[in-house]
Amino acid sequence: MKVLLTGATGYLGSAVLNALRSDGVDVVAQVRGPDRAASLPDGVEAVIGELTDAAWLRERVAKVDGVVHNASPNDATSGDFDTAFLHAILPALAGSDRPLVHTGGTWIHGSGEAINEATPADPPPIVAWRPPVMKRLRAAAADGSAPSWSPPPICTAPAAASPRCS
Repeated sequence: MKVLLTGATGYLGSAVLNALRSDGVDVVAQVRGPDRAASLPDGVEAVIGELTDAAWLRERVAKVDGVVHNASPNDATSGDFDTAFLHAILPALAGSDRPLVHTGGTWIHGSGEAINEATPADPPPIVAWRPPVMKRLRAAAADGSAPSWSPPPICTAPAAASPRCS
């Protein structure tokens, strides 16, 4: 299996990269420049390009079995970036069986003691853009323009313990 991984040099993406590789998955890592490409481990194919460039993305998606999206500028432009990414990726995946794993976070549920997948969205302003993105992913799965959609699992990692997903 070959997967296009976005955000492979970031905090979450680097952990996903290691997990994919340990499972024997071939990884094609999208990076923004040669300096990031050079930081990738041996055996990872680096491709330099912009995730909002539909033509570039379509060409890459045609050569992989699935996409894992972790990339984010993690600033005030994150919502616009993710919306532009969906605008580019969904047509590239339309009519295929290539899955899209779109990462998120528990912040979408606000704060609380007992957050799980059924907890209603109540995001703070910094991630208030996420519910519309999730809605668009659900709609794409429903109308067939994306292979499928499911809410991300809520995973916790108490001190000195392995992550546990509910």
